[in-house]
Amino acid sequence: SEMYDKMVCWCETNEKEKKKAIAEADTRDQELTAEIEARSARFGTGSATIKATKKEIAKNTEALKMAVSLREDEAAKFRDEEKDMVQAVANLR
Repeated sequence: SEMYDKMVCWCETNEKEKKKAIAEADTRDQELTAEIEARSARFGTGSATIKATKKEIAKNTEALKMAVSLREDEAAKFRDEEKDMVQAVANLR
């Protein structure tokens, strides 16, 4: 009878501890699942931002190339005109 009482006591105590541990584990599982979902959403947002930034960089690089090309063309025209004007002034002397 004493042995039976000890076993019943152990079973009840053990059952309570296990139920508590399971409840805590379930709560932790829900918390981690929510965190995973939140991080996945942030990752998606970050990926979209990176993609948009890369497109913007490509667009800006192309615009810079066009501006440099235009500037070089204008500088060449200016040098030609300057040379002609310097020659015209020299001819007037």
